[in-house]
Amino acid sequence: MKTLFRAVAVVLAWTSICAWAGESVRIGDPWVRAAPPTVQTLAGYMELENSGSVDKIMTQVQSPQFAKVELHESVQNHDMVSMVPRKELVIAAGSKVSLKPGGYHLMLIAPKSPVTEGSKVALTLVFSDGMRQDVQATVRKSADDSPMQGHEGHGEHGQHHDMH
Repeated sequence: MKTLFRAVAVVLAWTSICAWAGESVRIGDPWVRAAPPTVQTLAGYMELENSGSVDKIMTQVQSPQFAKVELHESVQNHDMVSMVPRKELVIAAGSKVSLKPGGYHLMLIAPKSPVTEGSKVALTLVFSDGMRQDVQATVRKSADDSPMQGHEGHGEHGQHHDMH
């Protein structure tokens, strides 16, 4: 009887793990833009793919290396681009969302120690269903150094946030 109970428990545990793993969000190319050590706000990017059958809603991102991490979206209104904080990001079932320069992105605020090119930044993505996903983002230079890509509006000067 104990052997049967153990076998059933193992099958149920394995089935649960497989079902949960199938509902995770795949992360592609996580990276943080390299900046001089005096910069107090860095930008983070990645590809999020939901291959599951239900929408996933990212509600928070945490990092032990920063005081705070916020989700932002670059929004153009006439000739002005604003960095708008967002409370959540929906990754629809069967779709992808890109966190990229000029669109959705992470703002990593107040590094607790210097962040250098080539190092890793630990991130934990938190979803509304309680799922947590750990990510290691590589610190690197951008392939595109255009002003739009630089997030100049995130410093102490010229910061503009629309609240909704």
